[in-house]
Formats: sequence, C-alpha cells, structure tokens
Amino acid sequence: MKRDPALIPISREHHKMLLLAQVLKQDAPDYKGMPKTTEERIVYADELWESLIKEHLHLEEEVLFPTVSQMASSLQRMVDELIAEHVQIRDYFSQLSLSDELALDKLGRLIEGHIRKEERQFFQQVQKVLTPMELGKLKSLLSKD
Repeated sequence: MKRDPALIPISREHHKMLLLAQVLKQDAPDYKGMPKTTEERIVYADELWESLIKEHLHLEEEVLFPTVSQMASSLQRMVDELIAEHVQIRDYFSQLSLSDELALDKLGRLIEGHIRKEERQFFQQVQKVLTPMELGKLKSLLSKD
C-alpha cells in the first residue's frame, strides 16, 4: 500500500533510523562511509539520537499516537506496544556510552523491528481505518512547518 502523505515525513525519518540499525547490527555488511568500530558506531548513534530520534519519538508519542488512538480506538493495543518499545529504545540510548558489540546489536535489532512494525503494520492499519478527512487532520498535526 502506498504511504499516505500524512505519514511520509515520519517514514522518511524511519529510513535514516533503519540505516542506523544496520550499522549497529553485528552481522550487517559494512557500508561505505559509515562508522565501523564500536566507538565510531556509538558516536554515530548518539549523534543521530540527539539530531533526530529523540524528537521523532516525542512527535509520535505526543501527536501521532494520541491522535490515532482518539480517531481509531481499535489501534490502541498496537499504540501501547509501540510506546513500550520506545521505552526500551530510550533505555538503550541512555546507556549507549557503556555499550559493547552485543548491546549495539540488540539496539540495532530493536530499532529495526520497531520501525518495521510501524511501517508494515501500524501505518497500514492507520491508512485503512482513518478517513481521508482524518488523515488530512493528522497530516496538519504532524507537519513540522
């Protein structure tokens, strides 16, 4: 299903976060120009946390999830699951400086799984359940302009 314009900005941010997930996972191939050592990967993850991920999670929790829950109570269970995963992601980032290869791998897999759930399950359901008018309202609420 083609992504509704209301969700495209979030999906674009997800793309950057998926790249981070690949960089953090142990079994992923090296990407040209991307960090390779544990220390470099920690610095890269921390920079992306500060420049993108922290605000992204906040936007989802303060705008996207409450709005969708209000418009479609049938999605509340999935919203609760996604918020619980946000807590886990924050916990990993709060301990990032202490991380080793295994912790980075777990964080990478958590980020990847979380984003895949939002993109393939949650967003698909949002687009099926919300009316075009509701999606328009959601778009205006999510707009960063």
